[in-house]
Amino acid sequence: MVDCSQVPAFAQMWTQVLLAVFLLIFGFVLLATGMFTAYFGSGKSRQIGGGLTFGGIIILSLLVVMFYTDTFGTNSLFKCNMPLWDTVLFPMIVILLGAAMGAGAAIGLFLFAIMKA
Repeated sequence: MVDCSQVPAFAQMWTQVLLAVFLLIFGFVLLATGMFTAYFGSGKSRQIGGGLTFGGIIILSLLVVMFYTDTFGTNSLFKCNMPLWDTVLFPMIVILLGAAMGAGAAIGLFLFAIMKA
């Protein structure tokens, strides 16, 4: 059972959630773009696609380990009854921001790698 008096509000933990979502989206986009490049590319592009795929797998594996060990400290955050702003609205804004940042960074890396090939 989670002791809700010990769980901090989301407003105190938004950076951990932002980092977690950033890494999640960054890993998935790297994985997808890497597989796309490795399949449809030729020559050097296939090698770059393999590297991007490998990087996506590493980042997602690291994220799984971080959640399993509760590195972010957010596992018990949503088990407590908190007001609407703390549980829905503010997390939604942070998650969308983290997702956009992660996707943008991964697509930027993908385009940089393709342009150099």
